[in-house]
Amino acid sequence: MARKNSVMQTRSFFIHPRIMKQRQSNIELLRIFAMMFVLILHADYAVFGYPKVTGVTAAPALWSIRIFAEQFAIGAVDIFVLISGWFGIRSSLKGGTLYLFQIFFTATLILLGAWICGGFAPIPLEQIGSGYKGFWFVWSYLVLYVLSPVLNAYVEGASRRQFAGLLIVLFSLETLDVLLKFSSDFNSGYSAIHFCALYLLARYLKTYNPLAHLSRRQLLAGYFAVTCLCASLIFAAAMWWGNPWIGALEQYLTVYNSPVVVLASVFILLYFSRLNFQNSIVNWLAAGSFNVYLVHQNIFLRNHYKDMVRHIDSNFQLPLVVVVMLGFLCAVFLASVIMDQPRQWIANFIKKRW
Repeated sequence: MARKNSVMQTRSFFIHPRIMKQRQSNIELLRIFAMMFVLILHADYAVFGYPKVTGVTAAPALWSIRIFAEQFAIGAVDIFVLISGWFGIRSSLKGGTLYLFQIFFTATLILLGAWICGGFAPIPLEQIGSGYKGFWFVWSYLVLYVLSPVLNAYVEGASRRQFAGLLIVLFSLETLDVLLKFSSDFNSGYSAIHFCALYLLARYLKTYNPLAHLSRRQLLAGYFAVTCLCASLIFAAAMWWGNPWIGALEQYLTVYNSPVVVLASVFILLYFSRLNFQNSIVNWLAAGSFNVYLVHQNIFLRNHYKDMVRHIDSNFQLPLVVVVMLGFLCAVFLASVIMDQPRQWIANFIKKRW
């Protein structure tokens, strides 16, 4: 029964303050870190491009920080999905509707803001549509949400050997795709297939705890060891080996379905799962963390976000640029969480009456 009950627990991106006390702040803190990682990814290579020999050799100190930051944060998406798998998803029409309501609410709020700031000028229908559907993660996660009952049924019915065998096959195919790019289905981890594989992996880790022998210190050391090794290889390629090596290493080490990215994400998930504390501020921030993605990646705000990152980079020198950049990312995070409060109140009202 303990195994079955673990599957039936639900974790979603939206949390109302009245139920925060039920949340595990250790995992909620990891959710916050994962969203900060997303902000870092969208302020790093997404703005300045992947490292090249000319750029790295001209500014090795700056690029060493950029390369490390990218590798440190690259597990952001995998961590989010692993968290869902760790607790299990119990899908329902109400839950799916509230999930879509969050996307609709935030996109509409930003659309109204863009319309007002634009002097009430008409906005092209194509841009309006992109404001609602231009989020790859949203739709891949929705597919996972819909398929979760099937995945949960498999977890309940399969033996440990069958479960492990499926995971070996899935991640072997993912690894082959990273190396050979033989299929578009995996799409470097930007896909529902990858999400399903991560979900099952987290269910397996939670159910059987195969890495119980590793201490918290070893798990954290493993995360930093993988991060530093990958970052060092990319930096070395840029400094001494040439652009072809950089391109190959980026393909192998900086995609969501890379085995090293998945491994690092598992290490950090298990590390936070071993912590045990409750904090209302952490829970409150985590409740609105998904909105950070919906805000800064909205089509009407995405370029403004990148422009601000470029402005900070061009107006500050090391080490101050790092401090100011982190301050900006924290400000975006907090503003997005505050912006999500009305949506949470409305969602709670709907849940009471549905």
